[in-house]
Amino acid sequence: MLWPQSPVSGFQSPVSGQSAICNLQSEMINYTISMLQPHSHLYDVRVEVDGLSAGHTDFVLPSWTPGSYMIREYARHVQEFAAESDGQPLPWHKVAKDTWRVDHGDAAQVSVSYRVYAYELTVRTSHLDDSHGYFNGTTVFMYVPGRTHEPLALDIITPAGWDVATGLETRRGAVYDPPAPTRFSFLAQDYDELVDCPCECGTHRLLTFEVEGKAHRIAIWGRGNYDEERVIDDSRRMVMSSSRLTRLPLR
Repeated sequence: MLWPQSPVSGFQSPVSGQSAICNLQSEMINYTISMLQPHSHLYDVRVEVDGLSAGHTDFVLPSWTPGSYMIREYARHVQEFAAESDGQPLPWHKVAKDTWRVDHGDAAQVSVSYRVYAYELTVRTSHLDDSHGYFNGTTVFMYVPGRTHEPLALDIITPAGWDVATGLETRRGAVYDPPAPTRFSFLAQDYDELVDCPCECGTHRLLTFEVEGKAHRIAIWGRGNYDEERVIDDSRRMVMSSSRLTRLPLR
């Protein structure tokens, strides 16, 4: 996995828990994904949405993923869906195989939580065990129709000692209440950017190189007989060739 991005920083604290980010704009959509019991193969996901109109709101898990041109039934892995506003549970029901409708009345803020089973190791799915966590955004992150163009924040909570590699922009200086044991915070311009940046979490090895002054990192899970220098050299040439072909600047 290859990401053009600066190094990732983690936020350390001794207490776990789901939380709101204190210094974000009130109407930014916030995602939190936690993997504190990796042996269960279950990701815990929370989505917080503000600025809602009265009535109901749909939460949809895609049946597609970037670069894979088939219908994917990711919704079948969702468990224990729940919704609340200001600590009060909200009624909900499914209106399609991939859509959960939450009835929230006059409440403008809704939080939904659910678990996602992840034990399929492919480039288009997600995987979690004691050695690492890997996820593609469309397999774990629900969206609100009509709100996918908005900026959003992502918190990733991992077991102690794990790191996170992703192409998302690191958000520094965040303040959390309550804190969490190992938390990494990122920003995305919109939902498309969020799901176009897979995340590798664990004790992976990082290979680094630069192209056009931009740092690139390759996260390697597990061990193999690869030649590190050749991997770096081949990857650098691929990045340079794709940049020339697309005529797009590296970010």
